[in-house]
Amino acid sequence: MKDLKGKKVLLFTSVLFNYHIQIKNTIEELGAQVHLYDERNDPSSLQKILIRKARFLMNGRTKAFYSAVAEKEKEFDPDYILFVSPEAVTREALQILRSKFTGSTFILYMWDSVKNKRIEGILDQFDYMYTFDSGDAKQYGMTFRPLFFSPDFSAETAAPEYEYDVSFIGTVHSDRAKILLAVKDFCDEQGLSYYFYLFIPGKLLYTLRMLTDKYLRRWDKKYIHTSSIGKDEVAEISAKTRCVIDINHPGQTGLTMRTIEMLGLGRKLATTNTHVREYDFYRPEDQIVLDRNDRKLNKDMILSDYLQIPDEIYRKYSAQYWAKEVFGLEV
Repeated sequence: MKDLKGKKVLLFTSVLFNYHIQIKNTIEELGAQVHLYDERNDPSSLQKILIRKARFLMNGRTKAFYSAVAEKEKEFDPDYILFVSPEAVTREALQILRSKFTGSTFILYMWDSVKNKRIEGILDQFDYMYTFDSGDAKQYGMTFRPLFFSPDFSAETAAPEYEYDVSFIGTVHSDRAKILLAVKDFCDEQGLSYYFYLFIPGKLLYTLRMLTDKYLRRWDKKYIHTSSIGKDEVAEISAKTRCVIDINHPGQTGLTMRTIEMLGLGRKLATTNTHVREYDFYRPEDQIVLDRNDRKLNKDMILSDYLQIPDEIYRKYSAQYWAKEVFGLEV
């Protein structure tokens, strides 16, 4: 097939920075009709914590949600059921969907590591599995497919002038507060302009992180937020930035969404993920490897011009190319 014209897709993903809308729109551009659901069923801050730390306490709520969705969508009768990086869905919930939609093709795409989401026990419920993590691809027999950039992050939309030398927008996890603090200190010392937006999803989690992360407590609170920033604004700020900071989770080898978005925008990236060197778009001047222990940057590399990559490589990382590969279409 060349497209999804006439096909129906049931899409389950988390609601984060509007990426769920971008995925829905991209699939619809290929001709499909898409019904979208938050795979976690719009959880509160406490429920998000329980999903990640004590998921068994949420099993009843999860089963009821997926049973209701299966009943609601029985007339829709999807050709494909796509889960993007799930963390709440259980084996029992997937079996409810499979028993209701016997003709559907079940597809999984992971933009987080399998171990981080703790979903090893549901992998056999999918017909096709894709991952952004080359290590997971080998370990779990999944197809390796890096992430994508949306049209909001294409080079055509990039700002002609820079407002910031360095910026970071993202969730505060693992050692991010510590590394970013060192980056901010470097910028202050070198006279570089910057924008930092440290996101913590919810006031309860904010309180817990403040109690447990001494580096986060050293940040001025004007940089810390409990409400997420819109994807359009992320794109706008990134387009005005010379070099965007990316800090991967220590246990994750796959490249983050931010890495691919900066490829789309044509902006430099300073990343702690050393695996970036293994990709076909890698240029040491553009994708600067940041040692998470040393945390020193090179001012001259940040301020130098971005080097463009060939169009055939650039197109591979577009949202539409990603969707075509995930659905097994001609590319």
